[in-house]
Amino acid sequence: TPVVHIADIFKATPRQFFEQFMPVDFIMSVVIPSTNKSARECERGWSNLTWMEFMRFIGILTIMTYVKCANICDYWFIKQETAGVSLAFSQYMSHQRFRNIIKYLTLTDISANDDPFHFARQFHDELTKILQKLSYLVLTFAWMNQCANRWAKLIKFGSTDTCITLYNHGLYSILQIKKCCYWPKNIPSDIIDVLGDTYGLFVSQISKINNVDLTVCSIRDCKDIVLLASYSTTILRIEVNRYIKDYGNAIFCRPVIFDEYNEFRSAVDILNNL
Repeated sequence: TPVVHIADIFKATPRQFFEQFMPVDFIMSVVIPSTNKSARECERGWSNLTWMEFMRFIGILTIMTYVKCANICDYWFIKQETAGVSLAFSQYMSHQRFRNIIKYLTLTDISANDDPFHFARQFHDELTKILQKLSYLVLTFAWMNQCANRWAKLIKFGSTDTCITLYNHGLYSILQIKKCCYWPKNIPSDIIDVLGDTYGLFVSQISKINNVDLTVCSIRDCKDIVLLASYSTTILRIEVNRYIKDYGNAIFCRPVIFDEYNEFRSAVDILNNL
């Protein structure tokens, strides 16, 4: 999972935030001049694109990616509050100006570069410098059985103590709890029972233990699964289609925490817990 580090992020302005992801020097020296040149060759009376206007253009594009309108004109002519964002883009840029910038936008000089990825190379390289890849450490009981006997004296792996210990060492974790084994302190023993009989139902509870936010989430799947994590997430992600013996097809969406857990555990563990 990529992580972005921005100095004084809580005091950063939206402009400073976006500039972290952009090759500013390249945009000012190549993109804006090339776009203006391309536009002047086709549009009489073209008003040169400036850096501030380019940033407004990027801001509008960004909002349009997550605030969906049936008609593109609605972004300019309908005043509304959508997803916490006020539309009516006409106060920042006319609709025609926006379309013209898209029409003549030139990210690089094609004749000066034979790279097939030339149109986005500078932006990609800038993101590579900004985004820092996190590492994943996957531990399973199968791996622990190969270690020294001293591991047997440690606390149960799927416990709040383990989650907190890993967190205090800078590691976020997702641990599976077996119903027939250990139930962590402060987690109700009926977290499976409250699910009912419908497949896909889930229960999520969040608690702060020793100043660490912990989430426990259970789901009614082919097998009842309970996960304990040192971060909070209950967002629904993908649709799951299951064939369950003596039940038939079950289609439901499950919390993202289960997808993340399945993605990084071993293949053997996945097959054992489907």
